[in-house]
Amino acid sequence: MAKKISISFKETSKDIALYNAIMNLDDKSHDIKQILYPILVEGSKTIIGLNKPNTDETNTVKIDLGVLDI
Repeated sequence: MAKKISISFKETSKDIALYNAIMNLDDKSHDIKQILYPILVEGSKTIIGLNKPNTDETNTVKIDLGVLDI
């Protein structure tokens, strides 16, 4: 059985633009996974601290994924 996620979009201009872009994709599942995998999975080395990203005084990792900037 396939695993599914649900995404909600607010009525903001950025969310509407993102929703429209996703709805215009031919193969939504494949295209979204191709975009997110390198950011969220391959980039997880930075997220879990294997690479030394910028940290604040409490050693909390700061990550700016910039998904909408792709």
